[in-house]
Amino acid sequence: MAPRIARVWGWKRGAPRTLTATLLALAALTLSCSEIATKPRALAQVTGVIQDRDGTPIAGATVQFFDVREAPPVNIFGDIGPTAWTTTEPNGAYSVQLAAGVYDVDIYAPDFSGYPYWVRLSGLTLGPGQATVNHRYGGIRVTGRLIGPGGAALSYGEVYAYGGPPYVSARSRLRNGFFSFLLPAGSYSFDANPTSANPGIPAIRYAGVEFASDTTIDLSVDGLEVSGTVFGPGGVPVGRNVTVYAQAPRAWCSVSTGPDGRYLLHLPAGEYEFRVLPADGYIMGLLYPGTIVTVPQTLDFDLSGVEWTGTVRLTTTNQPVPSVSISARGLRWPDVAGTSTDQAGQFRLVVRPNGFYDIRLSSGTPGIVSREIQGVQALNDSTFDLYVAPATP
Repeated sequence: MAPRIARVWGWKRGAPRTLTATLLALAALTLSCSEIATKPRALAQVTGVIQDRDGTPIAGATVQFFDVREAPPVNIFGDIGPTAWTTTEPNGAYSVQLAAGVYDVDIYAPDFSGYPYWVRLSGLTLGPGQATVNHRYGGIRVTGRLIGPGGAALSYGEVYAYGGPPYVSARSRLRNGFFSFLLPAGSYSFDANPTSANPGIPAIRYAGVEFASDTTIDLSVDGLEVSGTVFGPGGVPVGRNVTVYAQAPRAWCSVSTGPDGRYLLHLPAGEYEFRVLPADGYIMGLLYPGTIVTVPQTLDFDLSGVEWTGTVRLTTTNQPVPSVSISARGLRWPDVAGTSTDQAGQFRLVVRPNGFYDIRLSSGTPGIVSREIQGVQALNDSTFDLYVAPATP
């Protein structure tokens, strides 16, 4: 390649440089480059089987190959992707063709299967020709149930295990009432989560659980009964799906109110932060920090507050404006209430007393300018008009 380039561009000083000569030189350069073949890399046909320690095939596992000698592919978001990947068949087998070379191989277990989520096999030389990469999960079999209120075993739920060393994470979904993990020996934390299929039953974290051999362990997801009623404006129970959520360092639980505004939670003893979030967004939610639970108790919540009502009007004509989104936002979540004006331009918001709020108006009608009114204090029930301006042409 180099001598030909020298001949194309190395004319003598003073020689005529016509357009024709230059074009011929460029053509010669193009031909000379095309004559040099790039030797393709040999291919490797990689096959393998993914199994657990007992030889049971694992279907749906993802196997990814990263060529350690080549720059990895990057998508438009800047995320590094594998050189090649595939998933295992029902018999646990897979097959993929790629360029021969040295690869890191990542194996991702099917979600909620109870096997370690991620395993890396580093620096494997694959090909040329046939190559085999098998993997069999080893470790300790940990099985058990989630035991709910009254000693009843749950049929639905999930358990998340993480720990080590080396660090391992895995998730298992209850099947036939049992969770199952295959983990290296070590110390683990378990998050026992009854999921939304069991409202009012807590998720509980168990830390520092050590295993040295196959183990059966039941995890309790029970607690003290905490119940009550959520009241709204006018002291009327709010019976339209208000979410009551309780959070502690090692337990959390949520439930929605029934038609009568009542709720029931089961909470292990501890200090909780309660959040009460109404489905009707025009009513502001509540945050109750530092609530101690040591015995069964009744705990009512009052969502009534200062009511702001009025009409949104256009500055130029004083006409009501429908479909304007209006919200009041405080300094922290869940201090937010929002609604939209009706066809008569009217709105209603219920906010916490004595708080300071930013009122934001955003119109869904073209040609209307959004605006914000900052630092409005909620002292008493009030009726007032708010104005929005037409956009400047």
